[in-house]
Amino acid sequence: MFREIQTFRQFRKKIGRVSEQALPEVDALFSSAASAAHAAIDLGLVRRLSSAAFNSSRFYSAEGKLEASYDKHHLLTGVEPESPGAKRVVVDETSGRWGLQICKDMDFPQLSREYAGDGVNLLLIPAWDFDLDRWLHARMAVLRGVENGFALARAARNGLLTLSDNRGRILAETATLPDRFVSISGKVNVAREKTIYTKTGDWFAWLSVGSFIALLVALFRKRNTS
Repeated sequence: MFREIQTFRQFRKKIGRVSEQALPEVDALFSSAASAAHAAIDLGLVRRLSSAAFNSSRFYSAEGKLEASYDKHHLLTGVEPESPGAKRVVVDETSGRWGLQICKDMDFPQLSREYAGDGVNLLLIPAWDFDLDRWLHARMAVLRGVENGFALARAARNGLLTLSDNRGRILAETATLPDRFVSISGKVNVAREKTIYTKTGDWFAWLSVGSFIALLVALFRKRNTS
C-alpha cells in the first residue's frame, strides 16, 4: 500500500515552549489547520506543566482531532532539562499503524524494535540536528527502518527533511534552512515488512563482539607462549 505524504505535515522539533494553560489554544489552532488542509499534522513542542516539562510531539488527524501526544524518551544530557517519557504511542490510520518518536529516540534500536512489535509501518519523527551531523543522524534513523521494516518521515531543524521506505531507499530529501520554508512530498510504500532483526535482536552484533574478544585472548596467549 502506498501513502501520499503530501497529505501529512510534520513540524520540526521544539517550535515553541507551551504552558499547560496555553496548550488547549495550540491544540485548537493545529486541529483547525489539519482539518482545513485535510492533512495529518505532527507538531513538536515543549509542554510545560506545573510538575515538569516534556519534549513532546502532538498528532492531529486530517479530521481535525488531537489523536495522540508522545513524550521523548531519550533526552540529550546537559542540553535538554525536560523529563523523559516512558510510553510508546501509535495511531491507527487507513494505511496502517503510525508510530511517534522524537530525534535522539531513533539512536536507540530497542525502542524501534518495540514499535515494530506493535505493528507500526510508518514512523513520524520531528528532530533537531546540529548542521554537521545532519546526514549521519538522518541515516541512523533510516537504519532503524531497515532493521524493523517500516517507512519513516523525519523533519529535522538544522538538518534534513527525509522520507524513506522500509528498504532504506530515500524517496525525498532536502536540507532545512533558517531563513525560508522548505518541504518535501512523495509516495511511500507503508506495507508492513517483518524482519529477522525484529524477531531476534542484536545477537549477531554480540556474537561479533564475543568473537573479537576471543580472538584477542587467543593472540595474547599465543604471544605469551612463544
